Amino acid sequence: MKIGIIGATGRFGKLLLKESINRKHDVTAIVRDANKIDSLIENVIEKNVNTLSTDDIKVFDVVISAFGAPIGERKPHIYVGQTLINIFEGTDVRLLIVGGAGSLYIDSYSKKKVIDTGNLSNDVQKTAIGQDINLKALKESNVNWSYFSPSAYFDKDGLGTGKYRFGNNVLLKNDFGESYLSYLDAALAIIDEVETPNYIKKQFTVVSE
Repeated sequence: MKIGIIGATGRFGKLLLKESINRKHDVTAIVRDANKIDSLIENVIEKNVNTLSTDDIKVFDVVISAFGAPIGERKPHIYVGQTLINIFEGTDVRLLIVGGAGSLYIDSYSKKKVIDTGNLSNDVQKTAIGQDINLKALKESNVNWSYFSPSAYFDKDGLGTGKYRFGNNVLLKNDFGESYLSYLDAALAIIDEVETPNYIKKQFTVVSE
C-alpha cells in the first residue's frame, strides 16, 4: 500500500513511519525539513503542509496527517485542516487525520463532548476547539476521510502493550477505568485501520488495555 505521512519527523509521526516501514508498505515522508528524518527511507516530499497540492498526494492510497501545532494554538489546525480538504476533494485518496480527544462524547448517552466539560486547561481547550472545527469541516466535505481521536491521556512515553480496543466517537476506558493510550499502541492501531478500514468517513478512538 502506498502511504504518505505528513509530519513524519514529529514524535508520533516517527512511530507511524516506523510501523509502516516494518509492515513493508511503500511509504513517503511528507516533511518541512528532510534533514530531520532519522529513518532509512527513500521517498520524501519536502514541503510545508500548506504548500501541498493535489498532484503531490494523488499517487497515494492513504495519507496520514500527524500535523501538530504547539498546545494553545487553535488556528493552525483549522487552516491546515481546510488546506487538506481542498487538496483531497475530488480524489479517492483516503485522508486519515490524527486529531484530539476533545471532540469525543463523554458517554454514549450524552450529547456532551470532552470540550464541553470545563475540565481542560485553557491552552488544551483552544487546541481542542481547533481540532473539533477541523472534524466538523471534514464531515461536511466530500473527502474520503477518517479522524482518529486518542484517549484522554495520550502518553508519549508509555509502553506499547500491543493490546488495544477500538471505538467510535465516545471516550473509552479500559478495564482499570482509565482513558489511556500510549503513542506506541496508537501507531499500531492506526496502521491496522489503514490496512483494514472500518471507519471510512467516521471518527474513531482507541484505548490501551
